[in-house]
Amino acid sequence: VEGTADADGDGIPNYLDTDADGDGIPDAVEAGPNAAEPVDTDGDGVPDYLDTDADGDGIPDAVEAGPNAAEPVDTDGNGVPDYLDTDADGDGIPDTAEAGSNGGEPVDTDGNGLPDFIDTDADGDGIPDSTEAGSDPLAPVDSDADGLPDYLDLDSDGDGAPDVEETAIDSDNDGVPDYLDNDTDNDGLSDQIEGTVDTDSDGIPNYLDLDSDGDGIDDAIEAAFEGDIPADHDGDQVYDYLDIDADNDGISDASEGGGDIDGDGIRNFRDLDTDNDGIFDIIEVRIGMDTVNELDTDLDGVIDFSNSYGPNGMADVVETTPESGIENYDFPDIDDDGVIDWADLDSDNDGLLDTIESDHVDVNLDGIIDTAGTGSVTNDDLFGDDLVGDLFGDEAATADSTVNASGLAMGAGKVPRNTDSDGLADFRDIDSDNDGITDIVESYGRQADLDGDGRIDDFSDADGDGVDDHFLHNRPVASDTDGDGILDAREVDADGDGVADIIENGGDDDDGDGTIDNLIDADGDGASDVLADLPLLLVDTDGDGVPDFQDLDSDNDGLSDFEESGATDVDGDGQADALQLGMALPDFDGDGVPDYQQVVSGQIHTGLAGSGCSVTSLPGQSAASTRSADPLLPLLALLATLGLGRRRSQRDRGHHVVTIDRSCRHH
Repeated sequence: VEGTADADGDGIPNYLDTDADGDGIPDAVEAGPNAAEPVDTDGDGVPDYLDTDADGDGIPDAVEAGPNAAEPVDTDGNGVPDYLDTDADGDGIPDTAEAGSNGGEPVDTDGNGLPDFIDTDADGDGIPDSTEAGSDPLAPVDSDADGLPDYLDLDSDGDGAPDVEETAIDSDNDGVPDYLDNDTDNDGLSDQIEGTVDTDSDGIPNYLDLDSDGDGIDDAIEAAFEGDIPADHDGDQVYDYLDIDADNDGISDASEGGGDIDGDGIRNFRDLDTDNDGIFDIIEVRIGMDTVNELDTDLDGVIDFSNSYGPNGMADVVETTPESGIENYDFPDIDDDGVIDWADLDSDNDGLLDTIESDHVDVNLDGIIDTAGTGSVTNDDLFGDDLVGDLFGDEAATADSTVNASGLAMGAGKVPRNTDSDGLADFRDIDSDNDGITDIVESYGRQADLDGDGRIDDFSDADGDGVDDHFLHNRPVASDTDGDGILDAREVDADGDGVADIIENGGDDDDGDGTIDNLIDADGDGASDVLADLPLLLVDTDGDGVPDFQDLDSDNDGLSDFEESGATDVDGDGQADALQLGMALPDFDGDGVPDYQQVVSGQIHTGLAGSGCSVTSLPGQSAASTRSADPLLPLLALLATLGLGRRRSQRDRGHHVVTIDRSCRHH
């Protein structure tokens, strides 16, 4: 049958050659069970024993047979030796594809010594070729369309993360195995953007880490794409999801959190004014403006980029060590209410909201600056008294005014008011004008602070906003006794009578500036340590329940303190032109007690000049309907009101209700 042919050209005719094709596999093995009808596996008309590639896969049988040709290798254990198996490793991918262009030297992609056609993981990525090939091994999948089928591609999805790291698991349970998933953790950031780095050193590469920078805020929240690019809120070239201080206010995102305390739609970690009280967080986390001015020279709420920064996006100057991500300072809680100042709507707990103490529009008194907009704001809209003027600095604007709320919001270059220039802004200062009377007492009376600590008694804050619930719910009116648009808490002469509050309350003021001499404030609360934690005693000369510093007639003698103090009113606005600084207060009888605190029997100093002055009772009232039947009452009433010319002249604590002829002037 064989004749004299010599298939392998070894000089031995086939009929005498036990391996006629020279492939190392005995003809007895290749011929099959019936030598008379030898097997032709690939059906090419050449029986296997004469065919050097019996299965026609392009790989010589000598290669496929293995080291012991007498017992040919069966890689996939399917009972078909490799040289007869068109898919020797059983991975579904034909050997013809896996062998490469030269079957005599089949490709070994992963260099592990096993050619791909018998390697079930040809690229050595830990993912079986049968998995990577897809549903049609004859056309194996190429996920990233790079011309390399996945089973040979070490990064099948082309995301920069090797398949050997991603593996065939499905981390985000989206039905796509990680090695094919371009967003393995499903955080909205592609694996290509996140990469395999481990920013927070938690052992989880960013492409698998839901919180890449470890700030406690999910990447999905921080990413907030701007087009196809992750957000970089502060413009420091560090994406927010990798930036531990996304708004660059010097407070780490971990500290600020991903919530929205003020409900303005801006999450805390991106909000330069977290509690929306009109004071930048960078100011509220520091005591005094010196440090703030060094960090934020333009006062825009953002630390200047002239400072040194590292890859974590936080200014090195505010970190314990560069790249630590930990603030090198403690968050102040001035009033010790458990709410840090940048989240506290009443930082010093004096009953005056930070919005008011920092000169912002807060018509509804909720502690949050009102949204931008232009409209008419009347005096009565604000604390029910003339506060409009206070919103515009020291200039009084007592008439109804048109304001633009956005113009009054905290902006670049604006700093919180510091009335007494003591280095402590009013929103932290419990005695803003340094007159020795705490703000809470000046605003709401002594009953609001019986223990004398300058803060609200029996503080209760169920909603955790730093404001006493009673005050926030009841919106009490802060006093502006003289109606000049400046709150009593900020004014050294609350009743505008020309006598400083500190003097009226029995204090010493040797230099006559209306403030405490040689202030000692070791605890930094803005109030004199001498007064610390002692019940504040308010002088009330006439015992009428109105302390002298708010009483227009402290001794109730019918002569106004304005008149008795010798104050002048050159501009005729009814307010004392200035405090009687450095001047001795009039003492008619020379007994050392100023006239405004003393009734001088039989000798009433009128201080009047001119004629034609008249007193007319209001409808339903009479000049005699007063506290006493003193026969001199009409004159006293006149003296008590002449020269005041203010709206309060007709509501002088109920003393005398009269209409004044303003042609009468006090000289």
